Amino acid sequence: MEPQTNPKRRRVACTELESIVSVLVGARDKYGNVGEKIDALQRQAGEVLTLKESKERTLGQDMCPNVAKMVYMDYERFKVLLSKIAPADAPPSTQDILITIAQQKLTAVLRNLRLD
Repeated sequence: MEPQTNPKRRRVACTELESIVSVLVGARDKYGNVGEKIDALQRQAGEVLTLKESKERTLGQDMCPNVAKMVYMDYERFKVLLSKIAPADAPPSTQDILITIAQQKLTAVLRNLRLD
């Protein structure tokens, strides 16, 4: 039986957020008509990365477990949305909707990080 990660204690790795930015760059190049929204999503992901790194430097393990759990859950939802945005067979209208939802998830992550 493999050990399970406790979502309350799992931290979003900076490398994971950096890989998100690279996926977004590839998606932006593929789909010019939703490029502006992808650019905004990339900027927002960068803001999340910056704030997360800052919180980890200042708070470290003292970050509230509930906040860490909410950040983790919203981040996981964001990753699922991101995986649905990138495929070539997704129509631009679907991508537009998914990008909007992904932005909402990143906004939730930022809000939770600012609570701590």
